[in-house]
Formats: sequence, structure tokens, C-alpha cells
Amino acid sequence: MAGRKNSRIVFNFLTIGSIVLSVFPCFLFAQQETIEQDTLKDWTTLQEVEVNAFALSNTKFEYGGMIGTIEGKKLGLSDPTIATIEMNKIPGVYWHSGALNTNRITIRGIGSRSPFSTNKIRAYYGDIPLTDGGGETTLEDVDLNFVGGIEVQKGANSSLYGSGLGGTIFLKEPAIDDNSMQANLGYGSFGLVRAGVRGSIAVTDGVFRMGYQSLKSDGYRDNNSFDRQTLFISSNVDLGKNRIRFLGLFVEQRAFIPSSLGITDFNENPENAAFTWGAARGFEDYERWLAGVSWERSLVGGSRLISSLYTVGRDAFEPRPFNILQEKNQGFGLRSRWENTFDLWSIHAGFEAYTDIYKAKTFENLQPANGSEQGQILTDVKHPRSYLNLFTESKFDVSSNIVASVGVNLNLTSYKIENKFPTTLNSDNTLNPIVSPRVSIVYGLNSSINLFATLSRGFSPLSVDDSTNPDGSLNDDIKPETGWNREIGYKLADGRTNLELSLYSMDIRNLLVTRRTAQDIIFGVNAGRTIHNGIELDVESLVFDKGKSQLVADLSYSFSHFEFKEFVDDQDDFSGNQLTGVPRHQLNIDLRHEIEWFYSGISYQLVDEIPITDSNDEFSDSYQLVNFFAGSNVEINEKIEINLLFRLNNVLDEKYASMLSINAGAFGGNEPRYFYPGLPINYQVNASVKYKPGL
Repeated sequence: MAGRKNSRIVFNFLTIGSIVLSVFPCFLFAQQETIEQDTLKDWTTLQEVEVNAFALSNTKFEYGGMIGTIEGKKLGLSDPTIATIEMNKIPGVYWHSGALNTNRITIRGIGSRSPFSTNKIRAYYGDIPLTDGGGETTLEDVDLNFVGGIEVQKGANSSLYGSGLGGTIFLKEPAIDDNSMQANLGYGSFGLVRAGVRGSIAVTDGVFRMGYQSLKSDGYRDNNSFDRQTLFISSNVDLGKNRIRFLGLFVEQRAFIPSSLGITDFNENPENAAFTWGAARGFEDYERWLAGVSWERSLVGGSRLISSLYTVGRDAFEPRPFNILQEKNQGFGLRSRWENTFDLWSIHAGFEAYTDIYKAKTFENLQPANGSEQGQILTDVKHPRSYLNLFTESKFDVSSNIVASVGVNLNLTSYKIENKFPTTLNSDNTLNPIVSPRVSIVYGLNSSINLFATLSRGFSPLSVDDSTNPDGSLNDDIKPETGWNREIGYKLADGRTNLELSLYSMDIRNLLVTRRTAQDIIFGVNAGRTIHNGIELDVESLVFDKGKSQLVADLSYSFSHFEFKEFVDDQDDFSGNQLTGVPRHQLNIDLRHEIEWFYSGISYQLVDEIPITDSNDEFSDSYQLVNFFAGSNVEINEKIEINLLFRLNNVLDEKYASMLSINAGAFGGNEPRYFYPGLPINYQVNASVKYKPGL
């Protein structure tokens, strides 16, 4: 399944051109006009967005690195079920999505070889981590109705959040108007039903917010139904020099698992579930929660102390063809930082301490005629894990047009393994301290052009699978992946066009390779080194603003030359091969048009072929996706606002693999199951009503 479909690419480019001309005819006749700054607030965001990558006030334009952002309005116009479409528009990011509950995010190639989930990338919801003690992140659990924006800091570029090799993803709380209530209802293909409500009440010295969201789907494939209920709570209390915030999220989810397919079923019967998963009626059923309280204290001299105490947990049950898995994970953390700003420099320093206990039991799956039945216990294991990050970072105004920042992160990690069954085996390990420095310089050529250069070091924590041997004992010899990131870039923000261009190189050592001795026995070994060289381009331009009509165009492109520099796995030498799980080329083009109460848009995505095996003898086909949306936003009166949105995804009905199982093995003489089929053409209709009784 290799090779690019060049003729079809040309044909689809022409098709897209025709659609663009029919949807946006005014684009051809628009006259250039002076752009008012207020216009930029809706569609262009580069100059105005403050980013979390530097805790002190820092805009995207001023930051010494590439930051991907998805603001609330863009997120609200996209697929409300999952952020895949918008995330894949960020250069350097590729989100594999096999189902609503089966996803793997990669940033600049990091995490591309994780078997079934996102690893080596940190994520936060507010100040609360969505990443467990083993480095695994489940971003898709957070319903998008409770996300006000997304920020992606790429590569080992932040001293503040553990200096992960892949980077850090920040989910922002939604912006909910005080004293308001909003209800939403949506329907779509494959039995999609989405409904929810959220509101806000202002009280003395504070505000209280709460929301509920339900998401259900029958699924495109067999054994693919999905049901998730989410409860969101937050509050802010302002007591003069003290500000207290609370954030809570509770998720209850039951999702059936169709799993991946071999090439024959992928081509001929993509609606099928994998036979073994369909016969076992495999699913995952779990509850997940996170809650945290933050205290901000204003100190003398204009400094601030911000501290957050939080807890996270997950309780899961998963019948699988080969066994039944029960998991429990409970974590607690404390994050605190002090910051201050002086005339020519600013500083912050702090720590983040986290500990969790992961427990897992497996049982026989007796597999009656159709479904699963729990049998005798097979394994019982407990993993206590903890880490401490100490960090500091400063920003200096070296001159009127040069800003430098210097930071360092010190990580201390320890973990244990306690096997209770079938044998008793206990061991523990404390990793050597890992120091991750970061230096960046931003040089302003003028008020609208910045140049930047960055040098930073990062590491990836060890997952449960990485740190255990096939017999269940702890692997004391395994080392975390580490690497240096070197990056230079150019930024333009002239009031009409916002442009970011970056060239980077990451050298990753102690490459972790996942090996599988059976379907449920996975372990890791250090097997070499990878080189990640890439180019990223992100352009956003206000094409015209004529009266009440606006047209905005976005373009993003990634060139990813990632390869195994030194990679010997057992007896196989893969040195020089292309890194698995990442396309070499990604291109996205967006057009968005708004005229008074009506808006519409179209997007095009091109994804190059992707190597599936380390030997590079299997590739997925390149593919193209076209998505369209149209809607209206009408204010009935000062108190009531109605929004309607229609989406048509995969307009050209492209057949493609939306997720790949990297280096999948073949069991029982069957084909390797590499492919998760992407959704064919599908629609969504969403409506929301906002009511503001206080006006």
C-alpha cells in the first residue's frame, strides 16, 4: 500500500479550486483596504495571544520559538467531537485518530512509535496535568465544550513544564459570560447525538461556573459505539491581594473498540471490526476525574506567588480478546511558582511535585459465544511513581531590540514495581537527575519582524511498558530518551499578515524501542538514535475587509526529515531509514468568510505517505481531506443569541487510514493489522442558544 496518488492530487486541487471560487466569488474582485485593528480580534491572533510557554506576560509574536494556537472561535467552528482536524493544522503536529477513544498525538516526530496512545508529550488543563506519572496523556477525554482554546508548545522548549521532548499541550478553560446560560444540541452521521448545557453565576467577589455535556455515537464501524458524560465545575473568588480558583472535571465513558484492520479488510470491508475484538465485544469503561484549587497571592514589590494543589484519577475496566484488564490510577500534585518583573528583566522560579499509584490486574477472558466473561486472575501489579521538577526562567531586555531568556529544569524521577501475582517480585529505581537548560534570543528588526534562535535540552519519562521486563521485573538498565533542540526562526506581524517560519534540528539519543512478545506483553529497550530535522511554516492573512464582509486565508506546511541515525534492533539494522509514524509532508489551506450574521469556510489537508514499519517496507498511502462548514449567529435581542452550524467532513469521500498501528505483528497466520479506517463523508448539525438574564 505504497506510493503517492499524484494524478488524484492534481484532480482534487482543481476540484478544490472550483469549490473555492463558487463559495467565495467576492475574493476575485476585492479591493485592498486599510485594515482596522479591531477586525483582527476575530480571525487573526498572532500578535494578541499570550502564551503559557513563558509564565510571565509574553505574546506569541515575542516568544522565542514556534507556538501553535487554536483560539476559541476557531475551535467552535470545527468538529465538536474531537480536536483532530484543528490540531492537524498546526505545523509539526500529527494526530492519529482511530476512534473517539483511540488516539496518538505526535509533535515533531516525538511519540510516533507509541503503540496505542499519546506518550512523551505533556498536557495540562489549566494548571492540572493530563499526563500521568509514566508520561501517558489522554487529551481526548476533555469534551471540547469545556475547552476555550488550545496552545501547543513544540519540542523541548519549556523549562516550566518538565522539558518534555515532544512538547506541551495546554487546554484553556472556556470563556463563559458571567450570569449566562447556554444550551447546545447536535446530530450527525453514524448516530451522533451531542447535547449539553453550561452557565455562570456572579456572586459577591467571585463567579461560579458549571456545565454538563453528553456525547453519543453508534460509530462508523462494527463494535464502535461511544457514550461519554462530562461534568465541569469552576469558580473564581477575588479577595483583594488573594485570588482563589477551583477547577473540577468528571468524565464517565464507555467506548467499544473495533481495533485495527489488515490490508484486505481495510480495502474491502472498512466498516468491520477486527474479528477478535468484534467476537469479544471488546470495550473500555472508565471514570476519570481531576480537581484542583489555585491560590494567587500578590506580594510586596509587585511579585506574585501562585500555587496549585490537585488530584487526578482513573478507574477502568477493559475486556479484550486475550484477557480482561482492570486499571486504577490515583495521583496527587503540588505546583508553585514565584514571579516578579523589574525594569529590564523578569524572573520566575518554582517546583512541581507529583506522585501517583498505578494498579493493574488481568483476568482470563472465557469468551462465550459472543462477548466476554471474566475468569481467573492472571496478573496483579502495582506501580508507584513520582517526580519532582525544579525550574527557573528569566527574561532580559538586553537592548531596545534584543530580548534573551534563560531557563533550566531539574527533574528527579523514581518508580517502583510490585508484582503480587502470579509471583511476588518487588523492585525500585531512581533515575539520575536530568538537567534541561534552555536559552533563546529574540531580535526585533522592526516593530513587525522578529528573528529568534533557541537551544534547549529535553527528555521523555519512562512508561510502564518501557520500564518493565517481559517477566514483570523492573528494567534497571533502561534509560529515558534525551535530546537537544536547535531552532531558528522568523516572525512577521504587520497588521494584515501573520507569518511564522522555523527551521529546527533535534538529536534524540537512547531511542526507546517497543518490543512485543505477545499481544499483551510489551517492553522497551534502548536501541539507538534519531535525527529530527524539519521546516515549519504558518501563515494567516486577512485577504480583505470590505464593509461587513471579511475573508481570511490560512496556510500551514511541515517538512519532516526524520530518520534513524543509529538503530539496531536485535539483528536488524535500520540505520538511515525514515522514522515510522510521521508523514514527510503536511499541507493545510483554510479559507473563512464572514458577512454580518452568516459565515462559512473550507479547508484542505494533504498528508504524505507514512512509513508503518521500521524496515520501511510498508507505507500508508498519501491522502487529502476537504472539510466545509457554514453557519449563522443571530442576536434575537439583548438577552438571547442563537448560533447554527453545519459541517460536512471529508467532502470528497477520501478513503484513508486515520491511524496506524506501527510495527504491528501478525498473530495466528493472519495479516498484520496496520490500519484504522478514517471516516467517509459525514455531516454534523449543531445548534446553541445563549441566554443572559442579567442584561
